[in-house]
Amino acid sequence: MKDLAIYKEKGIRWEGIIEKVKELAKNNIIFFLGMCLLVYKGLLINYLLNLSIGVDVVCYTVAAALLLMVPVINHKDKFAYIYLNSIYAIVTLVLYADFLYYSYSTNFLSFYQIENVKYAKEIGNGLLYVINIKSILLFWIDNLCVAILSILAYKKWKNSYSANKIAKSIVILIIVLLNVGIVKDNINYIYQDKGYNKSLIVQDASIYYYHYEDAKDYLSSLFVKEPIDEERLANAYEENQKEKETTTIYTGAVQDSNVIILQLESLNEFVIGKTVNGKEITPNLNRFFSENIYCTDMYNQGLGTTADSEFEMENSMYPLENGYVFQKYYDNTWSDIYTTLRNERILYLFYAS
Repeated sequence: MKDLAIYKEKGIRWEGIIEKVKELAKNNIIFFLGMCLLVYKGLLINYLLNLSIGVDVVCYTVAAALLLMVPVINHKDKFAYIYLNSIYAIVTLVLYADFLYYSYSTNFLSFYQIENVKYAKEIGNGLLYVINIKSILLFWIDNLCVAILSILAYKKWKNSYSANKIAKSIVILIIVLLNVGIVKDNINYIYQDKGYNKSLIVQDASIYYYHYEDAKDYLSSLFVKEPIDEERLANAYEENQKEKETTTIYTGAVQDSNVIILQLESLNEFVIGKTVNGKEITPNLNRFFSENIYCTDMYNQGLGTTADSEFEMENSMYPLENGYVFQKYYDNTWSDIYTTLRNERILYLFYAS
C-alpha cells in the first residue's frame, strides 16, 4: 500500500509538471512562433545566396531569434501580436534589401554605406532589374499569413497574459546570459577575423549578428576615435621604402621598355584565345598578350571592384572596405606606380574601361 501511495504521489507530481509545461507553451505560443519565423528567415538568406548552413550559424541564428523575441515572453495579448508582426516585417525588409543588394553587387548592406545615399537613384535603378514576383513572394508571403493569423487569433484570445513574473525573469536572464556570456565574444572574433569578406561573416555568424556587429562598429567609428601614432606610421613607411631583394627570372627582363596598363570592366579570361565560327573573340588582345608576358595565375585579393582595383594596382595597397579612397583621401600624396615609372624615365600608357 505504501509503494502504491508513493507511485500515485509521483504520478500526481509528473502530471503537475506536465500541466505547467503545457501552460508555459500555451502562454508563449507567440514567442515560439516568432522565434521559428526569425530562424527560418535568417537561414533563408544563406540558402538563397548559396552560403553554407553549418551548425554554428544555426545556433547563432537561434540565439539572435531568442533575443529578439524576449519582449513577448508570457504575452499573448495585443502587444505581443503587434510586436511579432512589427519585428518580423522589419527583419524581412532588411533581409530582402540584403538579398537584392547582394544580387546586384555580391555584397551585404552596411551602415557605412549611409554616406552613399547620394547615389541612391543610380543604385535604385540597378536594383529594379533584380526585383521580381518570385523573390517578393518568397520573402513576404509568410508575413501576410502571419498578419492574417494574428488578427484571427487575437479575436479568440484577446488580452490573454500570464503574470508569472518569476518564470519570465528566469527565461530572460538565461537568454541574455547566452548571448552576452557565450555568443558575444565568438561573434566579435568572427567579425574581426573575417572582416575582409562580409559573406564569410554571414556564413559563420548569421545575418543577424553581422548587422549587429556592423552597427556597433559604425557607431564606434563615429564616437570613439582611436589615437593615431604618427611616428610609428612614419617609421613603418620608411622601413617599407628600404631596398628589398626581389630577384626573379623576370627581374630586368623588360628593362628600358615602355609600359602599357590596360584595365577592362567585366572581361572574363575564358574569352582570350577563343574563336566562334573560326573568328577570334578578342583578336587585338590575343596579339597583345602574345607579344608580352601573360600571367594567368592571378587571384582576387581586393575588397571591392572597379575603382578599388584601380587604386590597388596603382598603389599596391588595399582600398577602404566602405567608401571611396579617392574621394575620402583626395589630398593624400601616394607612392604610386606612375611616379615610379616617371622617375625611371619609362614611358607609360594607362587605359581603363
